[in-house]
Amino acid sequence: MMSSSLGESLPNLQYLYLSVFPSCAELPPLGMLPLLKYLKIIGAKAVMTIGPEFLGHSFPGTCAFPKLEYLEINDMPNWEEWSLCGVEEGGHRTHLKLFPNLKECCLVDCPKLRALPEGLSHATNLKELHIWGAHNLREVTKLRLSYMLSVTDNKMLNRISDVAMKYLEVEDCPNLECVDNLDKLQHVVLICPEHMDQLPPWLSRLIDQQRPNSAQWSFRKLEVYCNIVLLRSCLNGNEHWNIIQRIPDVKFQTDSEEYMRYIKDPYKYDTNVPPE
Repeated sequence: MMSSSLGESLPNLQYLYLSVFPSCAELPPLGMLPLLKYLKIIGAKAVMTIGPEFLGHSFPGTCAFPKLEYLEINDMPNWEEWSLCGVEEGGHRTHLKLFPNLKECCLVDCPKLRALPEGLSHATNLKELHIWGAHNLREVTKLRLSYMLSVTDNKMLNRISDVAMKYLEVEDCPNLECVDNLDKLQHVVLICPEHMDQLPPWLSRLIDQQRPNSAQWSFRKLEVYCNIVLLRSCLNGNEHWNIIQRIPDVKFQTDSEEYMRYIKDPYKYDTNVPPE
């Protein structure tokens, strides 16, 4: 698997699942596989860095992972750095053409990962990015992401910005403060931890950035799954109603089946929560 001629040895390989290899400190040059479409790597617990070796020996005019559509990296407790820079002859680092067909990327239980690679922005067909348990990741920014970003249980995530996606799902990211420059965002799903009884400040700031009468207004729908205290604070006339009434389509739901539904135009307001 570590051979520099891997692409020639396995020219027809399309599906690869590498599972639980705790002593391997470096990933194979999988970017050389010409037909690989699905790649899942789980349990490479000795890997601290993913860099040029993952792409293989690429040269100007070539492409790494030319057919890959799905990438998942899972259970990597010591992985800290991810670089998508290739190395040309002479040792010079360069950005290469890579991931031209990647549609979905999932990063799961990678608690030490510090940053997403700059080169991921070159995945021009990327539709979905899911990030769970990347506790050291501070920001998700400058990505071409045509449909969905999902962030779950990322303790230090502070910023989401300059991402061209339509759908954002946020669950248990307590340090998230800045969500901005998401000009194509249409739909936000907020899954709140049990103790959370206030809307996050970034949500109201996100709405403040929108201009209802301009062509750039895109944010249309908010879904919130929360406890009854937070739901009550968003009912008509209560603390957060001034935020809620500015959003065209709103849905709140608790585990106990209490709900609120609001549609701005044509007006509809419905809840099964009795007044206090």
